[in-house]
Amino acid sequence: MSALMLELSTLLAAALAFCVGVALQRGSICAVVAVRDVVDERRWARFLALLESAAWALLGLLCADALGIMPISAWKWSNSLPAAIAGGILFGVGALTNGACAFGSINRLASGETSFLALIAGIVAGSVAANRVGLNGAMLAPAPLAMSGWILAALIAVLAAFVLWRIIGAWKSTPTLERAIAKLAAPDWPPALAMFAVSFANLGLVLLVANWPYTTLLVDLALGRDENNALRIVLALVLLAGGIIGAATAGRFKWRGASTKELLKRASAGAIMGFGAVMIPGGNDALVLLGLPLLQPTAFAAYAAMVATIAFGFIARRAMRAR
Repeated sequence: MSALMLELSTLLAAALAFCVGVALQRGSICAVVAVRDVVDERRWARFLALLESAAWALLGLLCADALGIMPISAWKWSNSLPAAIAGGILFGVGALTNGACAFGSINRLASGETSFLALIAGIVAGSVAANRVGLNGAMLAPAPLAMSGWILAALIAVLAAFVLWRIIGAWKSTPTLERAIAKLAAPDWPPALAMFAVSFANLGLVLLVANWPYTTLLVDLALGRDENNALRIVLALVLLAGGIIGAATAGRFKWRGASTKELLKRASAGAIMGFGAVMIPGGNDALVLLGLPLLQPTAFAAYAAMVATIAFGFIARRAMRAR
């Protein structure tokens, strides 16, 4: 790749990471909040938006695979189902303790909650601890996605129906360009719109940088793996900058100091999340943006375990309050 092309691809990746930060902030995306909405209020919008995001990403990756841009079979994933489930449970416990998942944490840090800086340190520390006990991602192995015949046809049909349903819904809700612009300019986006934007920005980032999610970056830094880490650090900072701009333009940015109690809470929660992220591997951001779209069985198991853990926590809290 020429120097000019490298610079252009870097600038494009930075622009996409910035868009992801803005979209996450405008949609108030967080798996912990999404599960709480379902358990406490029977509202499914945020949770379904996360699953829709994986569907959009899958569609994009299938197109990239068909065009020969990036074969899906080139990806590696954990072949240890028990480790993935255990990692999902631990990540769920950490996210519940923290009060926010990977998406929600970057949103709240970008909104001015400085205590979430301790979460980052905690994730690194937890990843180092997992590495020292032998859970260092050695279970990663190539795993070609074998789909052919009626399975592939059924998947494409489902995705086509999903896209058609979303196009019709978007046309009905925003039939004019003026209404579309007004919706994008609003301080709060519908979760589905936010995750749609995240999905397609993510597709570009995957093609340009591959494992760009910041929890994966933190795990790689902790484990001493260098997979274009310098660029990924820049993208993580740009992602945060996008979140800050999104919060500021929505009137949500407010600088907040952190007490010792808050810092200890974030750090301990981050350590649990980091330990689990090594076992999955990756956090819920990597699962939604990469694992689920790549149809990795362990990613589905880890995500289900994480969601079930968070849901159980909210149900238990509600039962205790009822007493």
